[in-house]
Amino acid sequence: MGTATSEPTSAGESTGTLPSGSCRSAADCENIEDCVPPGAVTCGGATGCTLDGAPCNTDPECGGTPDAPQICVPDPCCGMSLCQPGCLGPADCGPAAMCGADARCVPATCTDEPDCPANYSCTANTCAQTPCDSDAQCDGFCVNGGCQPALGYCMGPAA
Repeated sequence: MGTATSEPTSAGESTGTLPSGSCRSAADCENIEDCVPPGAVTCGGATGCTLDGAPCNTDPECGGTPDAPQICVPDPCCGMSLCQPGCLGPADCGPAAMCGADARCVPATCTDEPDCPANYSCTANTCAQTPCDSDAQCDGFCVNGGCQPALGYCMGPAA
């Protein structure tokens, strides 16, 4: 871990005293580790591919019903698309997102800042992660230039 400072920097210096393994940027991590924001997809292992779903090219191949939609989604770890459950409503999509007519989560629409949840801003009528330079701009932490509810974590390349 680098030298502690009180504010995030872009000069490759540490961004402050943090719990072990936590980070605001790669400068807080060891050598070849990167700072991964909370909730980010990480593959790990040789490929990280778990083949959780049937391989597909289009949504119709996945079947599904209006009450239990199935959609064809690219899997970042497997390098192919797999059938996955589609969304039915906003609760299936997470913060700042809503369920589209095609059962896919899309950015939530907004007309003003209060329409978006904490750490998101209304940009071009959609809720997007609030950009930041320091924790003071966030309801949580500034991780890799974006507001997050928690610190990121240091992770090395997949083995």
